[in-house]
Amino acid sequence: MRFIATFFAMGLLMGCSDTGDASSTRSITEAEATSRVEALIHGTVEILKTHPTLQLVPYSATPTPCAFSNEGIPERYTIGRAYWLHKMPSEGLVDTAQQVVSSWRHDGHAITSSGGFDVGKPGVSATTADGYHLSLAWAEGDVLYLAATSPCLWPDGKAPNPAG
Repeated sequence: MRFIATFFAMGLLMGCSDTGDASSTRSITEAEATSRVEALIHGTVEILKTHPTLQLVPYSATPTPCAFSNEGIPERYTIGRAYWLHKMPSEGLVDTAQQVVSSWRHDGHAITSSGGFDVGKPGVSATTADGYHLSLAWAEGDVLYLAATSPCLWPDGKAPNPAG
């Protein structure tokens, strides 16, 4: 069941999150996106009253294709990170999720979906002003999962020159 929750949250985040025209000549670099994703994750964790132990979901650290050439070759990618939040009391998961919602709103992020609070299985997603996607989701075993994903980017931060 944890596997299903993971794929649900990753599916919310790992889709193409393009915030601009594909012909744009400048985007963020992979290093910039990784830094921003990690800052969003750790900034969220820092506000929590209960301090969890973070466990990286290994496959979340692999860039995910989000735009393809006419030949089907990946050209642009999203950068994401996902963490299991361990050492949190199961009776406090809803309170933790409410803290996250409050923090994300305070930071100006738009809450795009939420649910499960009434049954003790909270899930919430948000989008930042700069096009990043955030998600906090409950999983089997009463554990929370926190993830962040970048907008769709060019691998080196620049679109290829159309003139060749």
